[in-house]
Amino acid sequence: MGAAGAPAASPPVPEPEPATGVRAGAAEGARPEAVEAAVADEASPSELPPVAELVGQLRPELLATMEELFRAQWSGVRRLRPEDLKLP
Repeated sequence: MGAAGAPAASPPVPEPEPATGVRAGAAEGARPEAVEAAVADEASPSELPPVAELVGQLRPELLATMEELFRAQWSGVRRLRPEDLKLP
């Protein structure tokens, strides 16, 4: 609440940015076939660099962080009782 008991003013909400490119065409009601063709033309797999080349461009500390965050790691091994494996 503000000084005179009035609720505090909230910060202004920014206006949404207008869609660009293919999304603008979709928002304006372009035919779905035309939108799909434009999306397909944006990046064909033959024009993309190999993944190994892209990985080589990443800093080693970034790769280590990604490895830590996204790889499954063993936390322990436990023997389960047969009763625990049965569905209720």
